[in-house]
Amino acid sequence: MAGKRKSKGGDNEAGAAAHACLRRFVEFTRPRNPRPARARAARFVDDLRERVDGQGVDVLGFFYAGSTEKGTALRRFKSRESDIPGQGLDLVISVGMLPVSSIVSAQKILAAAAEGLLEAERARLERDFRRDRATLELAPVLDVRGLGQFHVSPDRSIMPVNVRHEHEQIKKRTRSAASLNAKIGFNDAIRLLKWWRYARPPREPVRAPTSLELERLAAAAFDGVGVGPTWQATLAMWCAWLAHDPPRVHLPAPFGEWFAHGASMFAEIDALTARADIVERLDLELFGSACTHANANANANANANANANERS
Repeated sequence: MAGKRKSKGGDNEAGAAAHACLRRFVEFTRPRNPRPARARAARFVDDLRERVDGQGVDVLGFFYAGSTEKGTALRRFKSRESDIPGQGLDLVISVGMLPVSSIVSAQKILAAAAEGLLEAERARLERDFRRDRATLELAPVLDVRGLGQFHVSPDRSIMPVNVRHEHEQIKKRTRSAASLNAKIGFNDAIRLLKWWRYARPPREPVRAPTSLELERLAAAAFDGVGVGPTWQATLAMWCAWLAHDPPRVHLPAPFGEWFAHGASMFAEIDALTARADIVERLDLELFGSACTHANANANANANANANANERS
C-alpha cells in the first residue's frame, strides 16, 4: 500500500500552514502535459498578428516562458472555496527588427491587441477542473530580431534578459537550496513572495515588483544569506537582506520599505508555534483577502447549515 503523501512543506509548521493555504487555490503537482495548448497558442498568435497589422509591429512567432518552462507549473483545480481558471501559460512574442526606442510602444501595442483576444479565449474554455488545462498569458517580455529579449516593466522601463538563462538560474538555485535544507524549496519560497506581493503590494506610488524582478532579487538574497531552518525564517532573512540601507543589490524601484515590512512580518510568523496561529496570520497577512474571504464564506455556510438543522 502506498505511503501517505507528505506535504511539500515537510514537518515545518509554517511550511505546512503556507501550503495548506495555497492548496485552497492550487495543487502542487506538475501538469501531466506541460504544453497542452500549442495549437491554441499558435491560433492566438496568428490572430494577434492580424490585429497589429499596419501598426509597425511584425509578429514572427512565440515561445513559452514562466513556470511551465522551469518545470514548476501548478495544476489548478476547483474546490468549495475557489474557482481558478487554469494554469497560466506565459507566451513571449517574437517580432521583427525594431529600434530600442520602439520596444516599449511595441509591447504596449501587443498587450492592447492581446487583451480582447485573451478574454475571448478564456470565455471559450470549458470549466473542467478534472483535467489539466491552461490559460494563455502574454509575458512582459519582447523578443526582438537582431537585438535580443527585453523585459518591459509597468513603469515602461526596459531590461535586457535571456529567458532561458533566467529559467536555468532558478533551477540551479532550487537544487542548491535543496542541498542546504530539503524542507526549503527555492522556487516555492519565491512563489510565497509572489502571493505576498499580490496580497500586500507596496504602498503607492511604489509599484509592485514584477515576477522577473522578484525572482532576480530572491536569487540575490539566496546568494547572500542562503536559507534558514524554516520557511518563515528564510523569507525573513531574504527580506531583511533586501531591505538593507544602503541596498546590497540594485533595486529596480524603491522596494526597501516593502521588504522591511516583509522581514518584520515573517519574523513575527517565525515566533509563532501553533499551526492554527500560523494559518491565521498567513490568511490575514500573506494571502490577504482571498483566504480571508474564503474563510468568511465557509463560516457563513457552516452557520447557515447549523441554523437550518436547529430549525428542522
